[in-house]
Amino acid sequence: MDIKDTIKTMLDIDDDTKDKKIELMIDSHKQQIKNYLYRDDFPDELDHIVAEIIVEKTLHNKRVTNSGDISFEYTVSESTLEKYENQLQRFRKVRAL
Repeated sequence: MDIKDTIKTMLDIDDDTKDKKIELMIDSHKQQIKNYLYRDDFPDELDHIVAEIIVEKTLHNKRVTNSGDISFEYTVSESTLEKYENQLQRFRKVRAL
């Protein structure tokens, strides 16, 4: 199961109407993690962290509109990544000055 399908399952999303937003969030979080790790690539072993962050942020900031859709408003701060620091450290590259 890929990240998008994992997120959709965890959020009980059955259709494809939110796929583009989910894909944008995945790309955004992957880039933030790559920046934190000083990497150009994204290790597949960290996919679960991206899914967890998106689901956690979506549920935390969940807003129900008149039609019952979930709003995907979220923010990621350094503290969000700090929660996963122990798992991320294994993949962090040393920065050369």
